[in-house]
Amino acid sequence: MEKTIGLPSKAKVLQLEYSSNRLHLEKYPYLSSKDDMIEATYATLELAFSQQHGNPIDRCIYILAGFMFWPHSALPFGGPKGNPGFAQFNGDTPQDLLRFIVTGAVKKYRHMRGRDALDLVVGCANKVLELEQLGAKDVLDEYMLKGMKKAGHVPFFGASYIPPRLQHVPGQDCQPWGKLFSVKRGSLGPY
Repeated sequence: MEKTIGLPSKAKVLQLEYSSNRLHLEKYPYLSSKDDMIEATYATLELAFSQQHGNPIDRCIYILAGFMFWPHSALPFGGPKGNPGFAQFNGDTPQDLLRFIVTGAVKKYRHMRGRDALDLVVGCANKVLELEQLGAKDVLDEYMLKGMKKAGHVPFFGASYIPPRLQHVPGQDCQPWGKLFSVKRGSLGPY
């Protein structure tokens, strides 16, 4: 098999494992271009997020951004505190935001041969899926608002409210977590 120019010889693509509802990177030799890799990753994330207790995909996308968009995150999402990579996002919809995340991670993987951005997407997406499955509403609401603010879809300063279309929809097996997130501590309990 001849190498495709611009793609790593052992290209990885995001896969959803249905039995555990977890995402992982897997070798996929049949990718013909960077665009195919972007589309496959985008579709896998949409599929994973669409299966979350009836919660809208948009909610999960904003939560993913809330987990990923920090100055200390891997490039192209992190960077200097005064100009982190996520500040380059200028889309208007959650789908634009997911496309920005996927495209940035795949481009970094393709050009720099570094998996750290893809690993960040996988790790944060798995955290979203796990917390959604556990019904950790308060933590998810907090990170969703952070994602919305950092994406520029709500004012960065001041009070923000969750729009009704993005409200948490509890699943049948969700248990309340109690106090898991503290703004004062700024961390997730056992994570």
